[in-house]
Amino acid sequence: MLPDNDTIAILRGDAPEAEQLGRLTDQQLNIIRSNKWFKLFVPKDQNGLGMLLPEVLRLEETLAWIDGSIGWVVTLCSGAGWFVGFADQNFIRPLINDSNFCVAGSGAVGVAKTEGDGFRINGSWKYASGSLHATVFTMNCVIEGTNDVRSFFLLPNEVTVKHTWNSMGMIATGSHSFEVKDQHVGIARQFIIQPDHAVLKDDIYRYPFLQLAEITLAVNLSGMALRFIELSGQRPDRLDHYRKIFFDAVENNQLSKISTASHELVNASRNIVNEIYPSLGLGAADKSTEVNRVWRNFHTAAQHSLFQKRIFR
Repeated sequence: MLPDNDTIAILRGDAPEAEQLGRLTDQQLNIIRSNKWFKLFVPKDQNGLGMLLPEVLRLEETLAWIDGSIGWVVTLCSGAGWFVGFADQNFIRPLINDSNFCVAGSGAVGVAKTEGDGFRINGSWKYASGSLHATVFTMNCVIEGTNDVRSFFLLPNEVTVKHTWNSMGMIATGSHSFEVKDQHVGIARQFIIQPDHAVLKDDIYRYPFLQLAEITLAVNLSGMALRFIELSGQRPDRLDHYRKIFFDAVENNQLSKISTASHELVNASRNIVNEIYPSLGLGAADKSTEVNRVWRNFHTAAQHSLFQKRIFR
């Protein structure tokens, strides 16, 4: 279910304060938690929403339209919550039951050394959106002495968050780095993100990880672009063309077309935002205005490595 007008007003109304704080406000987080948006991919029988993928994408795009930082944090943290489908269920289920359940993570790689009945982990990981309110952290590690990369769950008291996020936009995402030093974890903390290693039966856990990342991030950029277009007084017709192609591919589960449709949607969003911005005058350069915040958020999010190589040829 998409947020109603009252919820939209509260979430968007708190956006300037969230930017000043460098994190989502308590009021925003309470709405996210009460709606279980951090549990979009958690099965219903585990107190999650268990939403279908097209529904997830419509919601994420709407949240990004409301505010880029909100959409991004929900997308990245619920996306990391997708890992519950690959986790040791005895370990993860008690954590899911926490009403504040939120997973923050990074795709960077640290080192895990096999030791006894588990692993000793060391490393530093950048860009963990939602790090300031996460109840679980995930990271990748190469197993020392091998080429094998595994993923791990750690708890907040096992990591040190480093306040390194200093971007011009997406400030309220709190996408800081975190560090782990000589932390031993049991074997139940490891997981492998591959369809044949899914331990839950739901089809979503067999969806290709790359395409899942592409489509969820793409709708964040289209959502922010839609808000920018709206604030500029323009019509969204050109972007709607690419949105239709994108959602048709997702709804028909056309995996061969989804990556292309995602990148085309991002490129169209970027081109339209860049085309409109010069016509808005100095008001759009005023950091206190919403249109400027949306512009900064959009261009910060669009620097994500997933889309960078395809954009700059």
